[in-house]
Amino acid sequence: MITDLKRKTIRQHLIMCASMGICRNVSTPKEWAQLMGWKGHANFAALNVAKAGRDLNKEMGYDYIYEHFPLWSNNKKYRPVDN
Repeated sequence: MITDLKRKTIRQHLIMCASMGICRNVSTPKEWAQLMGWKGHANFAALNVAKAGRDLNKEMGYDYIYEHFPLWSNNKKYRPVDN
């Protein structure tokens, strides 16, 4: 369960979900945050999850988020890796 929106916390939860194979069918970062128990402002959570995902992609050196949360790429604002 997510209790704060720090990128480090979100990153840890994204990696946990990916390693356990859960939340693959979640279509947006907003939906993911809600499923992970975030009760605060959903749009703000979505922005932080998306940024943490881009950071994770950059750190991993490939589109890690697409590999584990493929439906997120259907969003027109999806950016796999910041250059």
